[in-house]
Amino acid sequence: MPPLLLRLLPYAKAYWKEIAIVSLALMVFGKMQYDHRLMVRLYEEQATALQEQIDGLNAIHEEELRLKEEALESYRTTLETLEKNYVEEQERNNRTITERRRTIEKQFSQNKEELANEIISSFNFEYVPM
Repeated sequence: MPPLLLRLLPYAKAYWKEIAIVSLALMVFGKMQYDHRLMVRLYEEQATALQEQIDGLNAIHEEELRLKEEALESYRTTLETLEKNYVEEQERNNRTITERRRTIEKQFSQNKEELANEIISSFNFEYVPM
């Protein structure tokens, strides 16, 4: 045995409890530092993962907004087309009605009996002379 150990042996026997307490305190402190470093690393990894999730959700949200805008623009375009077609059809119907009215007035202005027969055949009305 080395001479230094031989000289320290009587002190170690006398103060073994204190030495054990200090050794255990150092081990507990070391374990606490290790656990703290693990918790900090875990926190950083979790913060990174959450930020990636937030970025992914933001990207999905932006895509949804873009699709919504496209759908709204398509809706507006379709609505404008339908309104235009409606106005054109309404004008066409008004012209047709006016032309039909003129034709009927010319055709049946002198012959009321023929007008009555036309109304009966067109609308299935029953003509009652006054």
